[in-house]
Amino acid sequence: GTYTYTVYQVAGSDAQITYDTSTFTLTYIVTDNNGVLSLQGDTQRVYFSNTHTPAPINVNIDGVVTLDGATLTAGQFTFVLQEGNTTLGQTTNAADGAIRFTRTLSAAGTYTYTITQQAISNPEMGMRQDLDSIQVIVTVTDQNGQLSATQEYIRQDKPVSTLEFWNIYEDLYATASIYGSVSLNDVTTNSIMSPATNRFRIGLYQDGKLVSEIGNGSDGSFYFPELIFRQVGTYHYTVRQIPGSESWIQYDTKE
Repeated sequence: GTYTYTVYQVAGSDAQITYDTSTFTLTYIVTDNNGVLSLQGDTQRVYFSNTHTPAPINVNIDGVVTLDGATLTAGQFTFVLQEGNTTLGQTTNAADGAIRFTRTLSAAGTYTYTITQQAISNPEMGMRQDLDSIQVIVTVTDQNGQLSATQEYIRQDKPVSTLEFWNIYEDLYATASIYGSVSLNDVTTNSIMSPATNRFRIGLYQDGKLVSEIGNGSDGSFYFPELIFRQVGTYHYTVRQIPGSESWIQYDTKE
């Protein structure tokens, strides 16, 4: 008689394996030659080729930033991770200076990244940032279907043992003194009178907001507290007299 068989693989449950779905049909013919059975049929090899794909791994790229001369705060500095010219992400430091990027890698190979600290756009005077780029080389290997990774770091073409940025803060600042005088003119006698201490009030304004108010001295002079600047920039102030309540005095309104 004629006998036909079908051979196929029953897929398993391992999500990391791609099971071969090939089907083989085998036909055999058995004949009776004067009481002697003989067999003819397929002689093809039944072969299934399955593929194992290792599970992806999460690789944490951990570093740290330090700030010498001041207390570091969370989110104070920003760091960018790049692969070639492609930006893969950015992060900021934790309160303890920790920096972390995480990459999900699904194949063995060598992955080269660069981490750079972004320069602060308007830094305080005395802030010096470590703007060197640090190269991170991640090597992923497949060991019996399990991926594992190692890392190495390169700064200025030399291997280093840690991924670390060193920032420094020196308390540098500039100061400015604003002072002037106020007089009291008697229009009836056309003479200058000595104003009593604090008879007139003078205001210092920045962008329309009163930031300091003082009175005059016995000689009419006034001195605002010294201004301290810790950031580079342009600062605009306005000095004007704050009108009093004495109706017989015409207060000077110029700024």
